[in-house]
Amino acid sequence: AWRKETLIGHSYESPKKYDGKRYGGYYTQDEVKEVVQYAAERYITVVPEIELPGHASAAIAAYPTLGVTGKPIDVVTSWGIFPNIFNIEDSTFLFLEDVLTEVMDLFPSEYIHVGGDEAIKEQWEASPRIQQQIRQLGLKNEHELQSYFIKRIEKFINSKGRKLIGWDEILEGGLAPNAAVMSWRGTAGGEAAAKAGHYVVMSPTSHLYFDYYQGNPGNEPLAIGGYTPLQKVYSYEPTPESLTEEEAKYILGAQANVWTEYIKTPEHVEYMVFPRISALAEVVWSPREKRNWDWFKSKLPELLERYKLRGINYSNSVYKIAFKSVLDSVNGTLKVVMGNELGTGEIRYTLDGSNPTKNSSLYKDGIHLRETSTIKTQVFEGDMPLGNIEEQRFIVHKAYGKEPQFTHPYTIHHFPTHGLTLTDGMLGSKLTLFSDLWQRFNKVDLEATIDLGKTDTIEMVKARFVSIPHYSIVPPKSLSVQLSLDGKEYTKAGAVTRGVAVEGNSVWEYEVNVKTLPARYVMIKAENVGSVKSEKTGKFKDAVLMTDEIIIE
Repeated sequence: AWRKETLIGHSYESPKKYDGKRYGGYYTQDEVKEVVQYAAERYITVVPEIELPGHASAAIAAYPTLGVTGKPIDVVTSWGIFPNIFNIEDSTFLFLEDVLTEVMDLFPSEYIHVGGDEAIKEQWEASPRIQQQIRQLGLKNEHELQSYFIKRIEKFINSKGRKLIGWDEILEGGLAPNAAVMSWRGTAGGEAAAKAGHYVVMSPTSHLYFDYYQGNPGNEPLAIGGYTPLQKVYSYEPTPESLTEEEAKYILGAQANVWTEYIKTPEHVEYMVFPRISALAEVVWSPREKRNWDWFKSKLPELLERYKLRGINYSNSVYKIAFKSVLDSVNGTLKVVMGNELGTGEIRYTLDGSNPTKNSSLYKDGIHLRETSTIKTQVFEGDMPLGNIEEQRFIVHKAYGKEPQFTHPYTIHHFPTHGLTLTDGMLGSKLTLFSDLWQRFNKVDLEATIDLGKTDTIEMVKARFVSIPHYSIVPPKSLSVQLSLDGKEYTKAGAVTRGVAVEGNSVWEYEVNVKTLPARYVMIKAENVGSVKSEKTGKFKDAVLMTDEIIIE
């Protein structure tokens, strides 16, 4: 129940930093009963979760004999997924049954959650004892062993008159007979469970992880990553269209998740939850045909006032101004388009580096930039500023607004990046790693050809790449440039090679001097390293390239 210190900052940062302070504690039975009663008085059922067979580091740190190796381990001090997993000895099941009995005595909920997610099976794979037991049980592999584990626990829970629920990984190897499923890795697990006649709670990372950022990370409290703005939550539909009317009856509803690794205070929890929880409430408590984003957002200002009167530390990220570069086909240029989720108030902006005031220029329908500029903006309601000042630098260069053609498609990750992502003039940062300013290429090289529209003199080609080894994101081996006048015959114009090892998180800038050559077509190639050794497992994983802009001068 105690760890010697706590991680400072993100788990993927390198080198990691810690606070050096012992942290931990526990709830007494009386305190648990108080929580359950407090919730029940508000018509809320508390569903406890006892994680198994993975995410078991705390239990194994206390009782090493519960683990596969039998060796003592420390209570972990950073966040993530760890290989520690329960063994399948009868003594381990007796321990878990004893724990679950006490839990069920304290929590009268119909469902008992047993986790089942992110169970790394490497220790099972490496253990002669576990492999022998797999053969003795007549199982094919470790996935079926996890299914055996969950089914055995379900039988015990059912014997106490309760029902088991777990994350969608419990589908792997065969689902326990009466289990319900929480689908977090997208919706496929939930669809499969419903089609098989099992009850489902939808909880996908794509829409319902409220520990993700909801505004510009530079203006937000620390979060795990990702991006889930209010409108995205409201757009979610819990019942997949692929289900028949009968199958759809197995969708119990949806759940938002707020994991608190990076959340230290109740006020921070409130900031992550409100007002996103109101969007999810309307989604799950309203018929699909009755939902309307414009109507919902028209009610939001009054709701925020209620939050304020109740002293709730809600997020004002709904006033966050989003920037987009949009191609103006008439003028053949890019214009900067701005807006906020609510669409209320006036957007005021400056181009001279000063902070906007109520008297600054009023944004209307786009800003045409002819030269590199920094835009600062803020929303105003009359004289009152709303939200935070947002700032974005736009680099105007020869490829600005010219859409690249890619040999290998880029990968859609957290954000729907688009064709102009690498020529929209906007640079990303490590803080906004999971934003649409970074374009991602998994395993493949970045090969792009840009038509400048006319022959021009080229002096320099630049590109930036981010390095985050924790996620196998590393800069390329090299960046090369070829030029052409007709788009058919290309001449190599220059290249640079990365000559040093990648360590820690950083942004790498590559510059290729092409010696003032004329060209209309510019072809660049960033060579992916292919694979990179995982910091956690020691195994090799496909390397990822992430870049934010191809600058041609």
